[in-house]
Amino acid sequence: MAGIEDLIEVYRGENLIEKIKRLREIKNPIFKGKYPGLNKIGKFATTKLPTAQHYAGNFPNIIKSAKLPKDTVEFGKRLFDKAHFKQMADHTGHISRLLIPKKAEDKLKVDILKTFMSNAKA
Repeated sequence: MAGIEDLIEVYRGENLIEKIKRLREIKNPIFKGKYPGLNKIGKFATTKLPTAQHYAGNFPNIIKSAKLPKDTVEFGKRLFDKAHFKQMADHTGHISRLLIPKKAEDKLKVDILKTFMSNAKA
């Protein structure tokens, strides 16, 4: 079990309207195999709340969060690098994007307060 200091909070922002559109595309047989990135929907996260709020976009949206062990977050960053490209660090040198490993996807839960604040800004 990871100690409290070993846990890193990750966030995921989702726009509900866009999510419904993407789920329809996944289920539509016309798009089968046409867009290879559709199987990665719902797996991206970040360690920064403002970035998640940016990805959530306009009203209605939800913000999910979870506290994951540091090694799981590092593994997710390596998955992101391997699947897409080397990450660009922001001005603080902190890399924030990651792919959530399958074993940690279930830990992401809707954060009511952060969702409310994100919708109020939108």
